[in-house]
Amino acid sequence: MLKTIIRATAGKPVLLLFRISRWSLLIPWIRRLENFQISPEQALCLCQRIWQKKGKCRLLVFGVGNDSRFWMAANAGGRTLFLENDARWIQRISRGNPDLEIVRVDYSTRCSEWKTDLGNQRNLALAMPPHVTSHPWDVILVDAPAGDTPESPGRLQSIFTAKQLVTLGGWVFVHDTGRDLEQNAPALVYGKEKLAVRQGNMHGFLF
Repeated sequence: MLKTIIRATAGKPVLLLFRISRWSLLIPWIRRLENFQISPEQALCLCQRIWQKKGKCRLLVFGVGNDSRFWMAANAGGRTLFLENDARWIQRISRGNPDLEIVRVDYSTRCSEWKTDLGNQRNLALAMPPHVTSHPWDVILVDAPAGDTPESPGRLQSIFTAKQLVTLGGWVFVHDTGRDLEQNAPALVYGKEKLAVRQGNMHGFLF
C-alpha cells in the first residue's frame, strides 16, 4: 500500500512526505484491517481523498465500528464525525474510544421498500443537530445502517442525506454495493455521471 502512495504522488515530493507521514500514523491499525468491513484497498482509496485536504478534511462516516479509530487516525488534524442508530454499537465503541464524536440518528425506512420510499424523497432526510448540517463535508462514507435483511432500515436515507451534506467537489463513498439498494439507489439519487471510482464493493461519487 505504501508503494501505491508513492506512485500516486510521483513528482510531488511535498505531497509524498505528507502522505507517508500520515500513513505512519495508521501503521498500528493496518494490522487490524482484516477485522474491518472494508478492504485495505478501499481504505487507501478513501485516505487518498482525505489527505488531499492536507489535515483540514471534514470527514463524515455513517456507522461506527471496528474501523472508527482508523478513520480518526487517517484524518488527524481534521474533523471526523460518526452517525449511528444502534445504541449498543455506540456504547460498545465509545467504551474504548471516548474521544470519538458520535451522533445518534434514527431511520424510518425498510430495506425491502427502498424503491417505493425513493418516490417520496421529502421523508428521506435525517433529523440531525445543526453542528452536523451547518457546514458541508469533504468526504462522506456511507457504511450504515444495516441493510442485510428486508426488515433492516437499509441505507437509502444515508445515501440521500449524504447528497445534502457533501460539499462541491467532495466525495461520497457507498459501501456494500454488491447489494441491490447500494448498487442502484446512488445512481438514482446522485445521477450516474457522479460515479467516479469503483473499488470492489465500494463506489465513489464525485460532486
